[in-house]
Amino acid sequence: MLMSQIGFGVKFGNWRCYASSASSSSSSSSSSQSEVAVVEGGNGRISERHQIRLGLPSKGRMATDTTELLKNCQLSVKQVNPRQYVAQIPELSNFEVWFQRPKDIVRKLVSGDLDLGIVGLDTFTEYGQGNEDLIIVHEALAYGDCRLSLAIPQYGIFENINSLEELAKMPQWTASKPLRVATGFTYVCVSNLCFS
Repeated sequence: MLMSQIGFGVKFGNWRCYASSASSSSSSSSSSQSEVAVVEGGNGRISERHQIRLGLPSKGRMATDTTELLKNCQLSVKQVNPRQYVAQIPELSNFEVWFQRPKDIVRKLVSGDLDLGIVGLDTFTEYGQGNEDLIIVHEALAYGDCRLSLAIPQYGIFENINSLEELAKMPQWTASKPLRVATGFTYVCVSNLCFS
């Protein structure tokens, strides 16, 4: 008889996810069991489920590259219907995959609906907004590169501006007339570009 047992715990701020899998097999019989308990630290509420929820991007380059990464790790994502947002990883009996928009993956990690997720650092930073309950397990998956660009006109008062520092130090910007930036990444710009 061969016995194996796997267990791990992941802490996300006030949330903790514990998973264990025990299996025994012999030449004539085989049995396995998996259990996951999610504990909310704030009020001690325990929600038991039988699967760890993994959020993956539902479409786009990140979705394709993430699926390829999992394949390279010998983990196949099985989706019964491509229009469904839930799938399984047959090699991991206690994993449930949720296909979501990247920003929703971060939001669902914060709310506790997901236990793990794969998103770009830009999305993590923008929608996680410095939340200490979120942790980065691995920050360099070697795909999904992005670039944050700042564009300004090349004429008029901006003609000789060659850096972000020069732009921020222009005398035109005052408390009553500040530099305005149009962006979809409000948190990233305000917290990281520091136009003050």
